[in-house]
Amino acid sequence: MTDPLKDEIRRWITVAENDFRAYSILAAQDMPPAMAVSFHCQQYVEKLLKAVLTINGKEITKTHDIRSLSIAASQYIPSLKAFIDDAAELTIYGVETRYPTATEISDSEMREAVEIATKTGALLQEYLLRRL
Repeated sequence: MTDPLKDEIRRWITVAENDFRAYSILAAQDMPPAMAVSFHCQQYVEKLLKAVLTINGKEITKTHDIRSLSIAASQYIPSLKAFIDDAAELTIYGVETRYPTATEISDSEMREAVEIATKTGALLQEYLLRRL
């Protein structure tokens, strides 16, 4: 793997980790902003999936669709297949939560997003760190 590719992967991981820190800090508040937490959960997983695709030489398309990204990445991480349906639930938080017309997210939905992002992200991070 070339140094420029390693640098690009590290940048994807860094921006993903920023989203992880953001949702972790926000979710720990007494009254967490559920929409913001859920958004950062989606972003964390999206960026790690894009890092997996990049490390495998795939061109990254401008999409927030966690299902399609997960399906593409699962050819490199077969165990990801077990996460696809749950992870796909995060997709809605990638765009819709950023607009005033968004449906409110319940505390339980937010907690589920945190759990999904944390589990899926751990699998993706493990794969990426082994490859770098």
